[in-house]
Amino acid sequence: TMAESEAARGTHLTREQIAELFDFYESAVRVVTSRELNWYDMLDERTAAIGGIQNKVIRKILKMMNHYEFIDNWAELGQKGRMEKEFLADYDDLKIQRIENVIRLVNTVKRFEKDSLRSDPLELPSFYRKILDMEYHGTGDLFERMDSDLVFILLSIATNLSQGDIINFNPLLGDIEPSELDEKVRRIEREARGINLQYVDFDVLHQFREQLDRYGSSFVLGTGFQIKTDPQTQVLEIYYTDVDRAIERLASMLDRIAGGPISGIPVEDLSTLQDIFSDLESFYQSHLRYIEGKEYNLKLPAIQRHWFQKIQKLRQMLRSNFLSIFFRPEEVHTNLDLLYHQAPAVLDFILPEFTALQDQKVPWHLYMTAPVTHYILAATKKLQALVNHSRKDFQDVRFLYRLAQREFGPLATGTVGVNDSQIRELENIVDKIAVNKPLLDALIKALIFQDLGRLPALREKYKADINPAELAQASAVFIEKEGIAENYGLDEKGKEYLVFLVRHHSLLHHMLRGEYSTSAIKDVLVSGDKSLFDAFFVFSFIMLSAIRDDLILEDLASQLFRIRDRYYEIIDGKTSLEERMDERFIQKGNLFFALEAYQKEGLPQGIASSHYLESTAWSLPARPRRIQAGKTVFALERIFRLRGIRYVQYEDIIRLIIKVPRRYIYKKKKLASIGYAKFEKELFEAFRIYNTIQALPDKAGQFLLDRLVEDRARIFGYEKVSNYLSYENQIKLLLLGLLGIDHFQSGDSPVCLNFLPLCEKIERRYEAVNDHLNTLSTDRLLSKEHLLAGFFKADTGIILRKETFPNVCSIDFQDTLNIAHKISHMAAINDVEQLKNYFHTSLRSLNMHPFHTDDYEKQLEEAYKKRLDRISDMILNQAKKQMDLVRDFEELHNLVSDILERSVAIGFSDDQRHRLTDLYELRKDSLKGEKLTEIEAFLGNIRDINEIQDYWESIKWYLQNNRRFLGKEFENTVAKKFDEAAKRVA
Repeated sequence: TMAESEAARGTHLTREQIAELFDFYESAVRVVTSRELNWYDMLDERTAAIGGIQNKVIRKILKMMNHYEFIDNWAELGQKGRMEKEFLADYDDLKIQRIENVIRLVNTVKRFEKDSLRSDPLELPSFYRKILDMEYHGTGDLFERMDSDLVFILLSIATNLSQGDIINFNPLLGDIEPSELDEKVRRIEREARGINLQYVDFDVLHQFREQLDRYGSSFVLGTGFQIKTDPQTQVLEIYYTDVDRAIERLASMLDRIAGGPISGIPVEDLSTLQDIFSDLESFYQSHLRYIEGKEYNLKLPAIQRHWFQKIQKLRQMLRSNFLSIFFRPEEVHTNLDLLYHQAPAVLDFILPEFTALQDQKVPWHLYMTAPVTHYILAATKKLQALVNHSRKDFQDVRFLYRLAQREFGPLATGTVGVNDSQIRELENIVDKIAVNKPLLDALIKALIFQDLGRLPALREKYKADINPAELAQASAVFIEKEGIAENYGLDEKGKEYLVFLVRHHSLLHHMLRGEYSTSAIKDVLVSGDKSLFDAFFVFSFIMLSAIRDDLILEDLASQLFRIRDRYYEIIDGKTSLEERMDERFIQKGNLFFALEAYQKEGLPQGIASSHYLESTAWSLPARPRRIQAGKTVFALERIFRLRGIRYVQYEDIIRLIIKVPRRYIYKKKKLASIGYAKFEKELFEAFRIYNTIQALPDKAGQFLLDRLVEDRARIFGYEKVSNYLSYENQIKLLLLGLLGIDHFQSGDSPVCLNFLPLCEKIERRYEAVNDHLNTLSTDRLLSKEHLLAGFFKADTGIILRKETFPNVCSIDFQDTLNIAHKISHMAAINDVEQLKNYFHTSLRSLNMHPFHTDDYEKQLEEAYKKRLDRISDMILNQAKKQMDLVRDFEELHNLVSDILERSVAIGFSDDQRHRLTDLYELRKDSLKGEKLTEIEAFLGNIRDINEIQDYWESIKWYLQNNRRFLGKEFENTVAKKFDEAAKRVA
């Protein structure tokens, strides 16, 4: 071409130049040709090396297809002519089709194999091994009826995506009737033919696998094939959705149910809606991940985009239809319950914030043992019961009847729950709230969204804005930040109501448990809105009852209604919160001086112990002293409530001290819902706490009680932690937390004492926590300020930590073993022997520890296995680099043999050993290719037959010495090259 071009331009070349040019041309052709031949020679040799495993793979697929009659002769079928095939099939058309199906399978496997060897030679043996090692379920009925090339496509996709040992094809056919089987297989075949083969490429499948690992499911692009992986068992399952048909069915169903109540939809239709929408929503979300995931960079099929747009419109229609009727007060629970049990996928779509709470655990919560969603369902049921005046639905009467028998004996009649008059009063309150429709709407939505503060994703997203201990505050922040009010149709006033109710919904509960001081109620009273206060009150009442019906019995309900009356007086301006508090302090202070008089002078003459407190036979100091003494008593009772004691007060402790019979004390309280045994247990528990505080040094006791009077400390998680501690250590830990308050510049704002981190580990660490607290002296803590500062810097023992959110002090515990440090150190070790020694040494140290370490040992073992795998991968990568540097077959063999011998000690998995072998084979192939290229180049420059013979003499010994590495096929290829060179120069 160059010569012709030069001639056309009039350039004159000499005869010698033209000859030289053509010599160069022929030489170049030989080189290119030899390289092509070299590639195909190498390809053939590589194919031969894995030929045995290929045979096994084809035999296994034939078994899965129920083509057992061809297991031994499949390789010969492709060579048969048409008539011979007819003879083999005994002239049966169906059997001829089966023969052709086997031939197509063999050809498909060979094409796949050839393409794989070109793109990535390492992937093919790994893929074949996975097929042989994998356990397949549900292939018989399906694969026997399918074209073999489609079988192989489905098989290759599923096998490459699987991370476990089992692939289940059963869901593809599902529970269909035998008469429908062939039609279902035909539809699956049509779908499989739509698979773009570029999506079966190894690289693309790796991308699919990433989505599968991250989200648990993925659709094959442009099809209705969905792949799911069970997170526990790693079983991979393949499903099929006829997307066009599902879209048509959903559109028809939405038209049919539009505008009607959810309760009017038959359960069968809801179940059908769940199935259809679940499939289409999975497809929709999978598509979103493809278009949003920059790492995929795939061109999406037109049918995929078409389906997505149709589903998008149907989703909008479904959400609009359901939300327009979902929050109706008279049926909100019915709607929520129906969708929760019959159509969870639909509920997850229209109310995702609610369903996200399903799996959120509350390890620190003593009372909420069921999932949070169950509690919210119970709360909406109680509100709906009040709206509809359906008292039988407000509480579980049978449960409360059994509770009454447990408290008062088998002859007890009636229940111990909220009585009819109390429920009637709640109904009246709700009726008044209902006049303000935005408020009632906000109350309904507040019940549903009250616990958004538990969601980990939102906690991480807004961690700078939330109090890590206060879930109600976090929930209110999320409602504002995430636009919950706007998303669910509330106007600006409704949004104010919603945020207010959610922010304060647990305040009354915290007060009853002693976690907040009574004066914290000012945050609610400040609004001055009686309707809003009533909504808060009903919310608080329902909240306690919904957690568990026995948390708000008749006695506590009476107390709550009295509290409401007192706070109404404050809102009406008849009194102030400070005045009300002082009245209570004076009442408590009178009791304090009654006990003081008894301890000095004993009982006055003529007065029985049972009537002593009513007699007021003691002198009282001035009002300020009584108020101050009352504050001390109030703080003591707050500690009782912090410890879960609900029905015992200071007055009962005094009666016990002055030897009033315990049954008389119980009778005097006129409790309607608590039996004597439970009361007596609480009484003794309170008395032990009282004695423990009395035994404290005066300075420590006074400091403790002073800090608990005003709203200076809000305490979270203490009740669960204290259940595992001795009485002395319960008080010591609380004292330590209160001492930490002085390290905060809080102004008028309370400091949150967050015991929740300790809550999560106390069950396993309580022995170590008690042991550590035993070493602490309350006197030294109060007198040595630098000791307290040390708790904020400590790495082990009790740790006080200032959180980034203002005025939050977290109390945690770190064992001296410091397992996190051990795991961190282990992660930095790169030597297998050193890792094993450190692991076993650490295990021995854990075994010698006097306290519980089972969970530490499990964490350490998991970290060890993870690091061992990482080191094994590093060794494998280093081995590859070493192999790439080695040019001698013997040295390469010795290198790999040495690593394989040490593989068990190193901790190689089967996959890692297989990969090492594959790397070895690949490097051998590369060295053989380099050697062949070297020989060809040398032969190309030889012009004398004697030189070729001399060169052959040197090469043949090399070939013979390395035969076990090179193989006879390679020797034969080299010999052919020499013969061709000899003919050329002859």
